[in-house]
Amino acid sequence: MKKVACLMSGGVDSSVACAILKEQGFDVIGFTLKLWNDGSKCCDTKDIYDARRIADRLNIPHYLINMEKEFKENVIDYFVSEYTNGRTPNPCVVCNQKIKLGKFIEKMCNSVLSEKQNGIEFIATGHYAQVCHIDNRYILKKSKALLKDQSYFLAQLSQDSLAKVIFPLAGLKKTEVKQKAIELNLNLENKKESQEICFIPDNDHISFIGKYKQIEPGEITDKTGKVLGCHPGIPKYTIGQRKGIKLSAKNPLYVIEIDADKNRIIVGENNDLYIESMLVDNLNWISVENPVLPMSVSVKIRYNQIPVEAELLAVAKGMGHPAKSQIPSRRWAADILVKFNSPQRAVTPGQLAVFYKEDVVIGSGWIRISNPRTQR
Repeated sequence: MKKVACLMSGGVDSSVACAILKEQGFDVIGFTLKLWNDGSKCCDTKDIYDARRIADRLNIPHYLINMEKEFKENVIDYFVSEYTNGRTPNPCVVCNQKIKLGKFIEKMCNSVLSEKQNGIEFIATGHYAQVCHIDNRYILKKSKALLKDQSYFLAQLSQDSLAKVIFPLAGLKKTEVKQKAIELNLNLENKKESQEICFIPDNDHISFIGKYKQIEPGEITDKTGKVLGCHPGIPKYTIGQRKGIKLSAKNPLYVIEIDADKNRIIVGENNDLYIESMLVDNLNWISVENPVLPMSVSVKIRYNQIPVEAELLAVAKGMGHPAKSQIPSRRWAADILVKFNSPQRAVTPGQLAVFYKEDVVIGSGWIRISNPRTQR
């Protein structure tokens, strides 16, 4: 009987995932990760209680693993750094890559558990996605329940992680998962799903960042550099934002660029938000190890976006990088240019771009520059 460690958040999805694995004959061990102790919604007392209650209901062992140090170093520090350097972070992607299916797997391999619990072969989560093995590579695919598909948040996973992970909900719709929870008498059907950043309970990321980094006010300018006003701090803004600019103009003004070096917000009109291309780095290729470019793909530049058609191109000589000081925690990997078939609105540095061929995830990378050929 194969042993599988199932990550349990205390919610419907991970609980039903555990139940399905047990029905399939796996030796299931439940784990809840204690990630943050400062009012976090991802691992509060109620969630831990629910996870333990569900484990008892399913008659599986349950353990609480403290990973606050790893979470602080890999997710919190990244979150603060990205915002203070003028980018909009995606902590869920990084948490999946480096904590839930990264550091946690390392702990399993390093035998932090007792001898009785060793021999765990797989890690399971309640994500809606699929993994299959084709031509000696592990392939990530969209969930069959497309409205709930979470492959976007998993697109930075390595081959090593994909080799160990199981997604029991891959073939189910959310309604089917909820019905399964009712049939199992898990008493979770009325539990709400968190939509905000889990480690910021009041959704006030400005105050959160302020605990770790001093936020300085600066200038708001137009595209020509003309000073129009002041802002209270660049972490308060993201590309495409209109709220909080507080400037009078003939037409509505939006944030079109954030210049962290000069602590400056650049504003423009809605038309200024549409761009034709972007530079992407820190690439993670999943379906192929060394892709041949150019390549036509569908790309998502944010989770809740319908994929759009684009072409992946090798970076032209002389296009260069933004100042390295702007990305202190990033290694400089090969970059690619993503050229959209039609202009896209509010492409946001710091977000993940995920490339698809139908339902297969080709790979992903982090958005660094919008319209790189026209950078000032």
